Amino acid sequence: MFLTLVLIMMSSAFVMAQENYGFKVAGVDVTSDNYLNLTEISGVSGKVYFDPNTRTLTLDNATIEANDCNAILNETCDNLLIKLLGTNTINVTNSAGIYTRESTVILGDGGAKLSVKSDLCALLFGGCPLEINNCWLEAEGKWGISASYNEAEEVLTIRNSHVEAKGTSGSICDIAGLKLDGCHIDIPSKAAYDADKKAVALNGETVKEKVVIEPNSYGIYIADKPVTTLNYKDLTSIYGVSGSVSYDPDTKTLTLDNATIERNSTDGTGIVNKTVSDFTVKLIGKNTVTADLASMVLNQTSTITGDGSLYLTSKRFCGLDMEGASVTIDNTSLFVKGGYGIAGFIGAESEVLTVRNSYVEAEGSGSGSITLISNLILDNCAITQPVGAEFDADQKAVVLNGEVFKSKVVIEPDNNSIGTITADVPARKQGIYNLNGVKLTQQWDDLPAGIYIVDGVKRVKN
Repeated sequence: MFLTLVLIMMSSAFVMAQENYGFKVAGVDVTSDNYLNLTEISGVSGKVYFDPNTRTLTLDNATIEANDCNAILNETCDNLLIKLLGTNTINVTNSAGIYTRESTVILGDGGAKLSVKSDLCALLFGGCPLEINNCWLEAEGKWGISASYNEAEEVLTIRNSHVEAKGTSGSICDIAGLKLDGCHIDIPSKAAYDADKKAVALNGETVKEKVVIEPNSYGIYIADKPVTTLNYKDLTSIYGVSGSVSYDPDTKTLTLDNATIERNSTDGTGIVNKTVSDFTVKLIGKNTVTADLASMVLNQTSTITGDGSLYLTSKRFCGLDMEGASVTIDNTSLFVKGGYGIAGFIGAESEVLTVRNSYVEAEGSGSGSITLISNLILDNCAITQPVGAEFDADQKAVVLNGEVFKSKVVIEPDNNSIGTITADVPARKQGIYNLNGVKLTQQWDDLPAGIYIVDGVKRVKN
């Protein structure tokens, strides 16, 4: 009798010790026993785990398959965060894919994706708000994204995300409100949230085809893809981009760090700045942009600068196309090649090229190496190749013997003396320094192309 009582007490203590966190994955309660590895649940693979301290359910390249139950059901876990890493997939039959009854946020890291498919509703929320933030999400079912209780709290918020929703009975419907932050409805054109229909509607009718919500663009394009509120922190998610490429909207700076951008498809462009004035391209290491058309198009005032180098190559148009904009090449190394090397559009008054304390090679074998610009300002620089070449204001180009020059033009800092460099380096200081006066630890052969101060003398490495 005593032993039986002890066993009952131990069993009760075990039950009391097990904590239920208020939501289910593939029909199974998430508890203090299983939260660290939810892939033990049937139908769950990849990495799925929960942090009870932050109320964060992480899907890391996960797949959840379920029948007659929700892949994720949030019953009582208020402020649940579903964190996405990598590419994740949810497939459900005879139930909603994700169903939330308490406030829930689906959050990505910019490059994360989630695809939810159901023969009923892909994303269903009831009596609470739902937020989709900083991710790529696809929802497809009889209903794409929908609420269930017709309550004022059922507001869908989408921030800085790409969302595709398709439902044969309604793509985004039965919701009390739709808030878009850093994004907009792109497809169908002119579709909008209709408060009377409580749905995304077009011409007064609930949309039942695919609705696409796109993150807002900063007006900059990399390999013909927009830099947006979703992808700006890591642009290597764009096809053809490798190395490190990122954009800082606060400083209007695009940083290329040992980056390669290839856009070799017909009519492809590498980097385009359409709308950002006072735009800066910062170079770290060796960077290469190759495109079928223009490698770089600058429609607004821009500066290319940094300790690194940039190689711009166009297969059949312009290496650096400065359309209607002034461009400054400042304390860096630039190598440009194309049918046009560096060119404006028509040589408009605003199309001024300034080269400041930089090494530049430009070659435009078809129409001119530096041409169609209103002025060329050389600050602590000079044209050193070909000898006798100069800028001709009437022809709006660098010319030799009165003809627009179409072979390699080289512009260098005035001489090889340390005195022409702005870096704070004593004239006879031993070692290798960059133009900011920082001593470098690499050997000469290991350095990327650029301008350096070596034992007190300026040297250019190609």
